[in-house]
Amino acid sequence: MTITDATARLAAAADASLRWHPDGPYSLHQTLGTLLRGTGDPSFSVLPNGFWTAFTTPDGPVTLRLSPAADGAVDAQAWGPGSAAGLAGVPRLLGAEDDWSAFDEPAFHATLPRMVRDARRRNPAVRLPSTGRVV
Repeated sequence: MTITDATARLAAAADASLRWHPDGPYSLHQTLGTLLRGTGDPSFSVLPNGFWTAFTTPDGPVTLRLSPAADGAVDAQAWGPGSAAGLAGVPRLLGAEDDWSAFDEPAFHATLPRMVRDARRRNPAVRLPSTGRVV
């Protein structure tokens, strides 16, 4: 059995799932890539079928798979006793609570270094993930 086969079988048996629809451009890879701590990070990994992470919740441990959907949404599947709590935090993890309005105000934006303004302009799909946990 390959990793792809195993993950396909796991997805079919997820304890819970949801689909999150971002408002506006969104890049799962750019957003969650900031959480990776090297290729050997046991709590967060990237596979061809999405991002995998595991953590504990008040209800118990959870394993999440987050993968881009064809329509621009993000699919989340969860396994473990903490599935409900893990899925409840998915929008925040994916940056849904970001508020760029103050940053993008023309008066403030003009005061930023050119490199920062250019980075924001070139990467409008980046969100700031929030795990709600100390990393």
